[in-house]
Amino acid sequence: MKKIRTILHTINTIKKLEVKGLRSYSCVLFILNILKSLNEVYSIIMLKIIFDILYTKKIVLISITICILLIISFIFEYVINKMHSIILPRIEQSLKASIDLKILQNINTISLSDYDNSKTYDKIYSCIALGSNSVMEYIQNCANMISSILSIIGVLLIIGYYDWLFVFFTILFVFFDVFLNFKKSKVEYDKSIEMIPPDRTISYIQRLFCMKQYIGDMRIYDWFKVVKDKYISASNTKQSCIEKYGKKSLRIITELNFLQLSLQLVIIIYLAVKYILNSIKLSDFLVIYNGIMEISGNFMSLVDYIPNLYKCSLYIDLVNDIFEQKISTKETSRIERVDNLKIKNLFFRYKDDTIFKNFNYTFKKGESYVIYGKNGSGKSTLVNLLTGLYDSQNSIMINDNIINNHSNILECVSVVFQHFQFNAFSIVENLVMHSSVTLEEEKSIYKVLDCVGLKEKIENFPNKLNTYITNELDQHGANFSGGELQRLAIARMLLNMKEIIIMDEPTSALDNDVKREILDIVLENTRNTIFIYITHDPNDMQKFDHIIYLGDEYEKSL
Repeated sequence: MKKIRTILHTINTIKKLEVKGLRSYSCVLFILNILKSLNEVYSIIMLKIIFDILYTKKIVLISITICILLIISFIFEYVINKMHSIILPRIEQSLKASIDLKILQNINTISLSDYDNSKTYDKIYSCIALGSNSVMEYIQNCANMISSILSIIGVLLIIGYYDWLFVFFTILFVFFDVFLNFKKSKVEYDKSIEMIPPDRTISYIQRLFCMKQYIGDMRIYDWFKVVKDKYISASNTKQSCIEKYGKKSLRIITELNFLQLSLQLVIIIYLAVKYILNSIKLSDFLVIYNGIMEISGNFMSLVDYIPNLYKCSLYIDLVNDIFEQKISTKETSRIERVDNLKIKNLFFRYKDDTIFKNFNYTFKKGESYVIYGKNGSGKSTLVNLLTGLYDSQNSIMINDNIINNHSNILECVSVVFQHFQFNAFSIVENLVMHSSVTLEEEKSIYKVLDCVGLKEKIENFPNKLNTYITNELDQHGANFSGGELQRLAIARMLLNMKEIIIMDEPTSALDNDVKREILDIVLENTRNTIFIYITHDPNDMQKFDHIIYLGDEYEKSL
């Protein structure tokens, strides 16, 4: 009963998702399945009419009747095929895009620290991989169930017209069929659970060979030996699992086949006796036999839909959890001007380690700050706290006002992260977040690229700013070295200047001369901002107004 309640509760959950195209998709799917049910019933009725009309031996009547029946059948099939091939896929894709984008939009608001929680990460991964498909599969299963029920009712009425004993035979068969199918579903579920660990291992190994950053270490240190052993071990585990549950499934499938053959034998013998006794015609024989087989097939489908609905319900609950992380629409006062950025009584723990304890500091507009310290001292963690990616528990203030909406601080901050990222789209999309740039914007982009030493390289590309970064999505894409990507990251920051600038070890891949040159350019362009520069290199500190050392004690010196 708990599983049934979960399945029914999911209907309300899907209604609450409020995504574009959900109602249209549901309506089209239900209409399509109703038409399929009518077509199944019509096929049985058509069979009887054709056989009955053959007894008249009137060629003209036979020809006209068959033509009319076939035209009706053709219309049914045409409408069903058009809905299935054109209308439904179009709406389905639109709905999938709406659900996927809403999932991604909500995931984009999750705190960075939540990614360190394995349960939260699994939830995010499952939603991205299976979320939209589970919603659509649930609706499809519901529509298919209604279609099967309508088909069963229609065919039962036809069979009951002849002899209700046939209905009794069918219900008796269905009772045993349901019992055996539930046993089969349980075996398949147990098998799928036991297959997760080896499947995960194999999937991870396959991903390793798709990620460029792993190839070097893999070949230098000959990871392949270890990878091969792990793959073989996982494959052997899967084979054992397949054999173990294959034997159980075979036993149940054999029992189901025996049951089906027994039903067919009983029905055929009973119909044969009635036919010999002239109680029914040959057309009635065929209609009843095909009808009973149709009912048994639909009942078997119904049994399969229930565990599928339950499985989809579990994934939809995960989607709902993500959807309930509402994107903040609360009206908050826009920060027009940043005079200071204050850290007040900051306490932050990462897993079991206390990174900051009662940390206080004030950054003022028009001044530059360098933060340095040993690895693991909390430099990059401080960046994530200042940008709202980690929850600071109301310890971050702008203009002496507590920032409780992370989107507010993001409006004021430009960052070059230590582990910055670029997507595999065009250079211009990576730099200014859109592809259609005006002539003035293009001039500004090239001016900044000239500052970081990349203008000439990019101008020489056939597609210039529209050149894709890497050739993952475009075979004519360009590859950049680590130092060039750092320059692009700095260019992106300069093109998206905000009132607070944070750079986390942004020049580690550059040589000293280029580093000094770019740092001078950044300092020149950030005079009217709060500029925070994070490094572990003492040589970078001379040009800054303030030095902040993160160590065992928080020390501040001018």
